[in-house]
Amino acid sequence: MAREEWYSYLESTIYNKVSKGVKAIYGASLNTTTIGVDPTDATFPTLYIHELEPVERGQDLDNITVNAVLCTMQAEVYSHSKSDCTKILRHTTSQFKGLRFNVVAMPLAVQESADIWHGVCRFRRLIGNGDSDIVI
Repeated sequence: MAREEWYSYLESTIYNKVSKGVKAIYGASLNTTTIGVDPTDATFPTLYIHELEPVERGQDLDNITVNAVLCTMQAEVYSHSKSDCTKILRHTTSQFKGLRFNVVAMPLAVQESADIWHGVCRFRRLIGNGDSDIVI
C-alpha cells in the first residue's frame, strides 16, 4: 500500500524520473531544476520542470483519502540555440510519454531575445494512489 501522502511527492518523483532520462540522452551538460528560471542569469541549456495545480479525482463515498490526482506538468527549456531547445523538448516529451502522460500543449520553441530560445510543453495524466509508474 502506498503512503497516504503520496500525492505531495508527485512533482519531485516525476522531476527525478524525467530529468534523469533526458540527461541520459542529451548529456550531463543539461541543467535541470524545479525552481523558476531567470533567463538573464541562467545556465544554458536549462530544463525547468514543475507541477501545475493538481486536481483530486476518484473520490469515494467516505471521501477520507485521496484516491487519484489529475496531474499537469509543465516543462520549459532555455537555450542559446533553437536546435538544442527543440532537441531537449523532444527528449522531454519522450520521457513523459514513457510515463503515460498525454501531451496537452505541444512542444514549441520561440526566440525570446537575440540569443535566448524558450520552449514550453505541458503534459497531463490521471495518477492513482499506488500507481506503480509514478508513486513510490
